[in-house]
Amino acid sequence: MAVRYPLVVDTTDNNKIKELPSGDSLNLSGNNIVNVVNVTASGTLTVQNLAVETSNFTVNGNNLNTIAFTGSYTDLSNTPTLFDGVYASLTGKPTIPGSIEDLANVGSTAPTNGQVLVYDTTLGRYEPGNINANFSTQFGLEDIDNLNNVIFTGDKTNDVLKFVGGVWVNAKVDYSELTSTTNVVEQGDTLSGSVIGDVKGSIFADDSKLMMDGLTGTLYGPMIGDVTGSVFGDDSTLLVDGVSGTINSSALTMPIQIPDGSISANYIGFGADDDLKIFHNGNHSIVRETGTGSLYLQSNNNVILGSDSDTETYVKGIYNGAVELYHDNVKKLETTTNGIEVEGSITSNFIGSVFADDSSQMLDAESQTLYGTIVATAGTAPTVSGQPGAVGEIRFDDNYIYVKTSGAGWKRASLSGLV
Repeated sequence: MAVRYPLVVDTTDNNKIKELPSGDSLNLSGNNIVNVVNVTASGTLTVQNLAVETSNFTVNGNNLNTIAFTGSYTDLSNTPTLFDGVYASLTGKPTIPGSIEDLANVGSTAPTNGQVLVYDTTLGRYEPGNINANFSTQFGLEDIDNLNNVIFTGDKTNDVLKFVGGVWVNAKVDYSELTSTTNVVEQGDTLSGSVIGDVKGSIFADDSKLMMDGLTGTLYGPMIGDVTGSVFGDDSTLLVDGVSGTINSSALTMPIQIPDGSISANYIGFGADDDLKIFHNGNHSIVRETGTGSLYLQSNNNVILGSDSDTETYVKGIYNGAVELYHDNVKKLETTTNGIEVEGSITSNFIGSVFADDSSQMLDAESQTLYGTIVATAGTAPTVSGQPGAVGEIRFDDNYIYVKTSGAGWKRASLSGLV
């Protein structure tokens, strides 16, 4: 029988009916092939819906039974068993140890409370054991000296482990190796140069007596020992140059405080034997000379004793001049080239004697006896009773003697010549 090819309408050639050439595809999109008894196809058969109403359908020589497929996996036959997610359902799985005793290198001996696993070199496995006084024996090989990358040499006292050249070695820590450090002056060190910055803590003299507390700024005792260099305050302003002994700062930025003291403790002392001492005894401030010398207050200008508020003067010593005494800030007595001048009256009970400039006795206050003479100094005779003068002042001229009274002013009495 001759090979027949399907007939097709060639729309590209005036709708002529032609046989489908070998090698061309038959495109039946949107159409169906129905009532076909035998279909034999080779190659690829591409269809959207394939309905086969027969019990004899073979693919590559194998029969395909006709089934009513609902879309459910359970309706399929010869399906594999689905994995339920449980490890025990797996086949060919490794065994997972359920306890420490299941491990290959751990013995099966049941432990008791407080025991630990200890490796038994004889059995070649870990067995339960106790930590007791024989700990060093049990773990002797675990000493740090036995580690492969640790090398100890010499005395290990106060050493640390340093990593050098791939191994740990014992060595001291040098101060230069520390970071974020502050300057430290140790006992016996000599200060040369300057100490600059905020000093926290306390400074001690050679005999370990507290000199200054850096936290409170309080000075507790005398400076003892030779300090070489300079001491600076918190603002880095030079305070004391220990080389020259000069205080170079314009002012102290914090108070130097010394607790209440006495002649024997908590005082500022000057001199080889602390002959001059300054201290506060709790009630009074005292400057005392305790040696054999004298206490001098000296100045190239004036010496003034006054109130702490500088509002009142008590005594003023003027350079190359007078000495003045004040009462309630009012001058009452002043020395002059010839003697003294007094502002106001002199009131006193004299015990003893008053002498004139030539040392002749004038008045004996004990016996109230006048031994000399009173000589009035000639002055300008007053011309009116209200003329100025001191009460009790006596003046005279050739005709009258004048006396200044407190009420009526000047009074006079006539003088007559001797016959």
